[in-house]
Amino acid sequence: MTEAYTNKLLMIDLSGKSFETIPVTDAFKADFIGGKGFGAKLLYDQVPPGTDPLGKDNLLMFMPGPLTGTMAPAMRGCVVTKSPLTGIFLDSYFGGSFSHEIKYAGYDGIIIKGQASKPVYIWIDDDHVEIRDARHLWGTDTLEANRLIKNELNDETIKIAGIGQAGEAQVLFALIGCEYNRQAGRGGAGAVMGSKNLKAI
Repeated sequence: MTEAYTNKLLMIDLSGKSFETIPVTDAFKADFIGGKGFGAKLLYDQVPPGTDPLGKDNLLMFMPGPLTGTMAPAMRGCVVTKSPLTGIFLDSYFGGSFSHEIKYAGYDGIIIKGQASKPVYIWIDDDHVEIRDARHLWGTDTLEANRLIKNELNDETIKIAGIGQAGEAQVLFALIGCEYNRQAGRGGAGAVMGSKNLKAI
């Protein structure tokens, strides 16, 4: 199963407007497997007790399963963060092709930290990562934002995870919409995304 891994995670710092790749070791894979396991370990290590779920120090992670993107029937991805609704660990799952595209881009997961000073979206094209202005998208629902981003990037094939008005307003049970009709729908992950001024990936 080791060939199913890309052996690196993408860490994006919205505060610093920077990104880096983090190697995934064989020991880390053996201990935590992927998906929820990777996210749980990273959250435990990097988000101290008492961290405000809607503060800049919370992490928001998109973690495909270890077999996502292979021929195995394992298509789902996992959003991991500290829940603003419960104040504890949150894992929320979504279908569609967004998690496949994370793997195809070369990553075993995406980690978002920090907080943008204005609304942004993240454009990932393999090793090209760009933090782009999303002020013109703020206030749109997920369907309209998807349409506008695809038009802006001139690519109808891209897969998008993003928030609508509830996430922007940091409603505690706001969801993240993945593509047009899939959702990471529990625990308020959309509110965490909104608190980071992140409209979409």
